[in-house]
Amino acid sequence: MVNLRTFNEPTSFLGVDLGQDRLLLPSMYTIRNRDSSTHVCLNWQLQASVTLAPNEWVIIDSRSFHTGNPSEDS
Repeated sequence: MVNLRTFNEPTSFLGVDLGQDRLLLPSMYTIRNRDSSTHVCLNWQLQASVTLAPNEWVIIDSRSFHTGNPSEDS
């Protein structure tokens, strides 16, 4: 088992490079945490880029300061 994580710091990120000539068009995604009381992801952005150029990233989805039941946080 591997723990995949970032530091608890502003601008931390986790990136995935699919390789040359590959694209991913997600219709849904899931972010899971290993411990619901101490390792909770409250803020994130799902971003995508074809070229990796700094100004060509698109925010697909984002969440900020969600707590409790996600259905109550809309």
